[in-house]
Amino acid sequence: MIFMLLRTVDLSVGYGDLRIVQGVSLKVKDGEVVSLLGPNGSGKSTLIKGIVGLAKVFEGKVFVDGQDVTGIPTYKLIRMGVGYVPQRLNIFPNLTVKENLEVSVSWLDKSRARERILELVELFPELKPKLDYKAGLLSGGERQILALARAFMAEPKILLLDEPTASLSPMIADKIFKYIREVASSGVAVMVAEQNVAKALRNSDRSYILVSGRCVSEASSASYLTDEQLRKIYLEFISVKPDSFL
Repeated sequence: MIFMLLRTVDLSVGYGDLRIVQGVSLKVKDGEVVSLLGPNGSGKSTLIKGIVGLAKVFEGKVFVDGQDVTGIPTYKLIRMGVGYVPQRLNIFPNLTVKENLEVSVSWLDKSRARERILELVELFPELKPKLDYKAGLLSGGERQILALARAFMAEPKILLLDEPTASLSPMIADKIFKYIREVASSGVAVMVAEQNVAKALRNSDRSYILVSGRCVSEASSASYLTDEQLRKIYLEFISVKPDSFL
């Protein structure tokens, strides 16, 4: 049976008196990877922040596993099963890798936290030999893997990722998406805001396109690569060259 783990209804989000995202409705099912695409300034990050309680919700609703969680504080959402990885400041560089993992689930029983770390270093083997390293000494790719592991530490139902491959090499970006797929295969609903269009489309099930804070298109990710009409829609709104699209 498929469960709709994340749903927004006519969500308008912003900061102060400024509305950046307007009337966006979307959904993510368990085990599904959904891409959130659009040009810089389209509102992708703001939408995610609105969902996790870090931006102001003017109108609309957010539902997690069928429950209305609109406006609930971020720390409560995390304990309810919502994982969030911001683009920046997503690890503590002065703490060790192990400490980064531990502090992300400070409310868990210590024995369960230790078990969870053992599980995660099997899933993310790059972290296993570096548990006692300061996180600030890790490479950019390793930091992103640690950030993903930190969010997955609490066994979330939903994982929201903001530009997880930004500034990473193509090879490392592929590895990040591989891990994202593995996380989703465990039944987690994953939404990824991403600038790397080709990789996002090839590694997600469905995609939403935001332009100027509004959703202008939604379809299966594969169709954006194969359906000429949808391809034209995307190219028209985002103004990217066909070469960079593929």
